[in-house]
Amino acid sequence: MPNSGLGWRHRFLVQRTSAAVRGIVWDLSFNNWMEIWRESGHLAQRGRGDGKYCMARFGDTGPYSVGNVYITTHNQNSKDMLQFGCQTPEARANLSMAMKGVKKSPEHRANLSRALKGNPKVGSWLGKHLSPEHRAKISATKIARRSVVKA
Repeated sequence: MPNSGLGWRHRFLVQRTSAAVRGIVWDLSFNNWMEIWRESGHLAQRGRGDGKYCMARFGDTGPYSVGNVYITTHNQNSKDMLQFGCQTPEARANLSMAMKGVKKSPEHRANLSRALKGNPKVGSWLGKHLSPEHRAKISATKIARRSVVKA
């Protein structure tokens, strides 16, 4: 990671913009943000992905502000959301809207595929566990649509 002030300021602006897109109030100045990161001792490990550190809000509620944020790993932040039930339907909807249209890299898609293999719920979403009767109905519907389009 670059040590220049410009690089860190850019990261600050990206995080602030991300919070705004998700509808979360941002009450941190660049200096506050840098001080929180420096005091954590994890500024160099800041980033996305396994083992990297992020800034999180206590209870995943309220603004990003001094006294309401802490530095933690992404893994722990995810566990906290699940453990404390912080991911409300509203929060999930906001996150879903923020991620719409975001393209996934081939590596990300491969990781998702690996993570979802063997999950019985995923198979049913993809139609892998449909009865033969249900499959026949779907097939008949597709054939009927094709004949209407050709006519």
